[in-house]
Amino acid sequence: MGYSLENVHLIGHSLGAHAAGEAGRRLGGYVGRITGLDPAEPGFQGTPEEVRLDPSDAMFVDVIHTDTSPTVPYLGFGMSQKVGHLDFYPNGGEQMPGCAKSILSSIVDKNDFWEGSRDPVSCNHLRSYKYYSSSILYPDGFLGYPCASYEEFQENGCFPCPVTGCPKMGHYADQFQGNTSAVGQTFFLNTGESGNFTRWRYRVSVTLAGKKTRSGSFRIALYGSNGNSKQYEIFKGSLKPDAKHVRDIDVDINLGKIQKVKFLSDNHWLNIFRDKLGASKITVQSGEYGTKAELEPEVRPGLGPHSSDLQSSHILQLSPEGGSSLAKDAHRKSRRPGLLHLMAGLLPQLGRLYPLQE
Repeated sequence: MGYSLENVHLIGHSLGAHAAGEAGRRLGGYVGRITGLDPAEPGFQGTPEEVRLDPSDAMFVDVIHTDTSPTVPYLGFGMSQKVGHLDFYPNGGEQMPGCAKSILSSIVDKNDFWEGSRDPVSCNHLRSYKYYSSSILYPDGFLGYPCASYEEFQENGCFPCPVTGCPKMGHYADQFQGNTSAVGQTFFLNTGESGNFTRWRYRVSVTLAGKKTRSGSFRIALYGSNGNSKQYEIFKGSLKPDAKHVRDIDVDINLGKIQKVKFLSDNHWLNIFRDKLGASKITVQSGEYGTKAELEPEVRPGLGPHSSDLQSSHILQLSPEGGSSLAKDAHRKSRRPGLLHLMAGLLPQLGRLYPLQE
């Protein structure tokens, strides 16, 4: 027909992934690309290459694994075996966020008996094509990080992307410059539980400030040129002055350039006479580019290094490093909250006189 096989892209879900592989094999492996969406496991896991999807079936084979943890061995929906050039395991490839609902709650949520009764049984298996569909419109929200295991990925490993970059799981996986350099390349990422499922990964490093060790927790919220994040708990336990705590977080929007960070501790306003917890430095690193934003406290005259919101949480507001020396000196010299700060803690309505900069 005059149409080059190099321009053909076959996409198959479950059993269809192996059917696409068979089609590619019969065409001599000259098909440009095959995408396997959670290739079926029963009868295919551990079988010879000529039986299942494998990298030789096309010039480029990418795979999304979403249901690799069957209740009964070898009777699950999706296979865990690496069968492509690039194998993506979102959320570890086993349990997808939002897929743990009962049949009844799913029917109520979807207001549809068929969809609601089907999803709890095959939700993980079906997530693969939903992720792929969403990746067409939101490619940057499905970045896969090269890693040996999901456990290592979750423990702040495999971050940021290497100099060669990270591939985008889904429709644009073929743009990765090392897409066919080796077979069985493994990538991990986390997704959201609903909506467009996108997530952007950041590493947050917090150096604590204070005079005494105490028990508790602290959270941060990130503000960027494209919007702001929700609050994320960074650490819970023994909080020591000058201790550094690091956590990788997955944010539901691409924040853009980091402009501000809010630090929130678990102090209650009744504890206003206790030594307050703060941060002397916060670093936010982008997973995709590896760029860092280093931030130090910005202090307003009369308030010291801690401010209060109307819910009596202690908030430390930061601005990009390089602020005025006056602000940094005020932070270093501060010992106890000033009178206005105490009043704002006891009488929240007075906090409106000293709002946080937004």
